[in-house]
Amino acid sequence: VSYRELFNEAHRIATWLKAAGVCQGELVVLVTTGGIDFIPFLLALTKLKVLCAPLVQTRAKDEMSESIERLKPIWILSPTSESDEPVNQISCFEKYSYGVVRYSYEQRNLGGELQDGGYVRNTSGTTGIKKGVCISHQSARARIEALCTTNLVHSGERVLCALQLPFHFIASLLYFIERGAEIITVKSSLPHDFVTLLKKSQAHIIYCSPYHVALIAESVEVPQSLRQIISTSQALPVELAQRVRDKHGVSVLQVLGNIEAGVPTINNEQMLRTGEFEPLGVPIQGYEVGLRTSDGKEFFHSRASEIPFTEGELLLRGPGLFYCYLEPYTSRAMVLENGWFATGDVVQWGNDGVIHYRGRAKSCINIGGMKVFP
Repeated sequence: VSYRELFNEAHRIATWLKAAGVCQGELVVLVTTGGIDFIPFLLALTKLKVLCAPLVQTRAKDEMSESIERLKPIWILSPTSESDEPVNQISCFEKYSYGVVRYSYEQRNLGGELQDGGYVRNTSGTTGIKKGVCISHQSARARIEALCTTNLVHSGERVLCALQLPFHFIASLLYFIERGAEIITVKSSLPHDFVTLLKKSQAHIIYCSPYHVALIAESVEVPQSLRQIISTSQALPVELAQRVRDKHGVSVLQVLGNIEAGVPTINNEQMLRTGEFEPLGVPIQGYEVGLRTSDGKEFFHSRASEIPFTEGELLLRGPGLFYCYLEPYTSRAMVLENGWFATGDVVQWGNDGVIHYRGRAKSCINIGGMKVFP
């Protein structure tokens, strides 16, 4: 699908939704399988300046119902097989049929930046309670602009995206679109399926998790076009990156962030070569990074060389911060401390300024990039 076809389809869907009664600022749940059809519907809802909350269709039915009850949307947009009483239907790319249903929940008055639309990630964020993290279009734009300063992806490059798009659209998917990249989606992350697609993809970039990096390390061959692997979702073991580099000669970068703040740090080839434990890297342009020690002292990252090996909780500040938690409603101002967002991640500064991950301030188990709170 070309970008021209994609944007034309998004415009057609937006026109259809507006005719159905969907209005700016309303909360719309987008039920999706996470395939290519997710992209034009996401762009259409962005164009209408609504508050879009994607839900993956593979969830259990009772979990879906629980999520919808918590989000309290005005509209639900979903594949027609899942729509009980669709107002009307539309076909996307002449293949995917969707219907839209109006619900009886009252409109939330969230105001502020969200009046011009935004996104809701139905996630716990940095805690174990799912409450919905709201990100305005303004904040999403700031995150994309920050990523653009890194030049991770160049225009026209093929990006093999091995992660589910609904969980990685702010700002990764939108960043790839902004850069004019050719996006290749993965239907299955089963080892054989992923390696088979990898070999024939002719990708320049692979956007994935350490799980996929391990599969690449075991793969006999990779595309000759491949120049870089971007790993996210959870900390990348240094030895795994070294195995890929030694076997395939491909650079492996780690890009980690959180839903409230975006992607504040990035590491590079040299940082991985240090052999230090789980380096997160250095701040990218647009973000301020700080650290709070156990005795309450706060330091800016710019002073890292003066206080090497200091350990404490990672603090973030920047224009891409979230707007609010949806349920119960908690504004950004109520969460921030002197303008800083406390991530709950314990880190240490090296004498070279590189930030190294040490664990969570609270009890948390990370399985394949998914947080589990015992």
